[in-house]
Amino acid sequence: MRKVFYLFLGIIICSQIASCAPQAMGDNASPAISRQSVIKVDSDKPREIENAETVLPVDISERLTGFMLDSMPKNGNVNICYSPLSLYFATALIAEGANGETKEGLIKAISSEDLDADELGRICKSLYYTLNAQKGGSDFRIANSVWMDKDITFTQKFVDKASASYSAEMFGADFSSEETERIIGSWVAQNTNNSMSRRVTIDAETVLLVMNTVYFKGEWKELFDPAQTKTGKFKTTDGKNIECSFMHSTALEGTYIKDKEFTMACIPMSSGEKMAFILPAKNKSISGLLEDKTALKKAFYTENADNGLITWSVPKFEFDAENDVKNMLYDMGAKKAFTAGEADFSGIAETGLFISEAKQMLHIAINENGVEASSFTQYEAAAADPGELKKVKMVLDRPFVFVIFNKENMPLFTGVLNDPTLN
Repeated sequence: MRKVFYLFLGIIICSQIASCAPQAMGDNASPAISRQSVIKVDSDKPREIENAETVLPVDISERLTGFMLDSMPKNGNVNICYSPLSLYFATALIAEGANGETKEGLIKAISSEDLDADELGRICKSLYYTLNAQKGGSDFRIANSVWMDKDITFTQKFVDKASASYSAEMFGADFSSEETERIIGSWVAQNTNNSMSRRVTIDAETVLLVMNTVYFKGEWKELFDPAQTKTGKFKTTDGKNIECSFMHSTALEGTYIKDKEFTMACIPMSSGEKMAFILPAKNKSISGLLEDKTALKKAFYTENADNGLITWSVPKFEFDAENDVKNMLYDMGAKKAFTAGEADFSGIAETGLFISEAKQMLHIAINENGVEASSFTQYEAAAADPGELKKVKMVLDRPFVFVIFNKENMPLFTGVLNDPTLN
């Protein structure tokens, strides 16, 4: 019987804003990537970290924010977490091996129709090295890998492009071996500070696996006092009043936007990043806000926010999330890539490939502290005299949207908290 071939796009993301110290890999950790079921593949064009171009296009933050706006999941009453940055990277990498309408659809799905293939690769290369080179107290890591069936011949052009433009580690793999799953899990753990420990399961029919990991850990610029953390009521989407722990702070300097549809306020981090919280107006549901692209666009573009002294009541939360992004990409124009017999990935291999699965797995947690960090922050120089700042109250006692932005205002993660007690 003729074997059916699959292209499996896997995306693993971790975001954590917490005070936990990194855990060392012990005797029970997954094995190093050196077992016989997996072999390292060398590119003719190795990664050039020292000489990488790190000049980003001026519109990259706006481009990623627009992509986030178009692609954000809307999953009813459950907690949501999603990384537009990770999905952008992984989809761009896959698009490098596509041709014709398949390539056009994938590039359209990530809102980059105005870019040719070479420009997309250059942007991702610059973005990768710029993000990984940032110094400061926060811990940010992004990594790519491509796992290829050892019995299939893949084009050297794709191997070279994935390595040179996306800094992807390239591996030949036996996807029928359980050892391969353990080795891939080890790669994920190594690139997410061991915060993602769930086993990666792979269909034995898979012939190509593309993985992207994003890990972030940061400290608030001004820490919440644990002594002020109190139990309070949170009203869920279905009207239930549940008890959870709320962090409290008075007169915390930050930026905000007050609009008739929402209130947005940001908590700055010590290394220049920020976390935005978007609370819908009392007469607007969280689902109504998610469907209102005009309001979300105002809230997401935080450059126009005012400075203020914000009184915060923020629920502590921690949860895992898994997103099936296949339908999302399908609806955004990448239909051909997911259709057997119509997908054209001849730039990867002559074998007829199509994307069979596209997933994200995430972990996010926030508490009073964060990680150790330097004192650098982008807010200090621009801050007004505290006596001139407007006072704003931000009580997050019902469902809200959150976004984590880096120093350049690029959205790293976004999500919705519907119930802080769910994990």
